[in-house]
Amino acid sequence: MVVPDYYQKFQCIAGACRHNCCIGWEIDIDDETLDRYRAIPGEAGMRLRSWIAGDPPHFLLDGEMRCPCLTGENLCSLILTLGESYLCQICRDHPRYRNFWPGQTEAGLGASCEAAARLMLSWKAPPVLIPDGSVISDDGARELYTLRKRLIAAAYDQSCEIEEAEERILCLAETALPARTLSEWAVFYRDLERLDDGWTAVLRAIADISMTDVAGFARHMAARQMEYRHMLAYFLYRHVPEALDDGDLATKAAFAVLSCRLLRAAGAVCYAKNGAFSFDDQVELFRMYSGEIEYSEENLDALYNALWER
Repeated sequence: MVVPDYYQKFQCIAGACRHNCCIGWEIDIDDETLDRYRAIPGEAGMRLRSWIAGDPPHFLLDGEMRCPCLTGENLCSLILTLGESYLCQICRDHPRYRNFWPGQTEAGLGASCEAAARLMLSWKAPPVLIPDGSVISDDGARELYTLRKRLIAAAYDQSCEIEEAEERILCLAETALPARTLSEWAVFYRDLERLDDGWTAVLRAIADISMTDVAGFARHMAARQMEYRHMLAYFLYRHVPEALDDGDLATKAAFAVLSCRLLRAAGAVCYAKNGAFSFDDQVELFRMYSGEIEYSEENLDALYNALWER
C-alpha cells in the first residue's frame, strides 16, 4: 500500500476536536461489526442495538445530530466500555481513506478532519510517497502515476510563485479552467449542497471579493505559500488516479487548481474582514472545503462536470 510519509504520524485528538466526526455524519455499520453488536448480551447490548436502524444499518443521530455513542465529553462510549476493536469500519478508518487502483492500493488522510488537515499543512517538506514495492504492470496506470509525480513536483517548485505552479500543472495536464471569475465560482459553489453555515458565509463573501483584497492577501501570505503547495499536492494525490476509471486526467488536475484558488479567495475574505489570517484559520478553511466537497459525491460530480465542459 502506498502512503504519504506523514500518514503514520496522524493521531486523533478525540475530545479536543472542535468538529467531531461523530456529530452531523450518519455513520453506516458494516455487516461484520453489526453481527458483533447483535451478540453483545444484556442491557448494554440492548441499548446499543436500540441506537441502530435503517438499510444500510446506521447509528441514529440525536436531536443535536450527535452519534448516540458520543459522551458529553465528546468521547466514544464504545471505546470506553468495549474497546476500539468494537468500532465499525468507518469509525476505525476515518479520516483515513483507501483507493484501489490498477497495480497498487493507495491510502491517505482526508482533510475533512482538522487534525489531518493540520498535520498535512504543517509538514515541513514535500511529502514522500512510501511505496509497497509492488510492480505496476498496467502501462496506462504507470504512465498516469508518472504524470502525477510531475504534477506534484510542479506544485512544490520553489522557483515560481504558487499561481505559476498552478498554470504549469494545467499546462502539463493539457487543460485550462473555464473563464469564470472567483465571484462567479463562489456563486457556483453556493448552488451545491452545503452542510455548514460557516461555509455558506465564506462563499457569500467571496462573491463580493475585490482584486484589492486578493492582492493584499497575496502579500500577506508570501512567506506561507507552502500551505497552498501542500493543498495542491493533496488534491492531486487523492484525485488524479480517478482518471484510471474515467480517462479524464484534465478535469482532476483542474479540480486541484480550482480548489486551491478558491481556498486562497476564502483566505482573502477572512483577512479583509479580520485584518489577520492565522494558520488555524487556514486549517479550518481546508477542513470545511474538504468536508463540503470531497465527501459529497453529488458536489464532486457537479464540479467535475463544470470543469469537463471546458
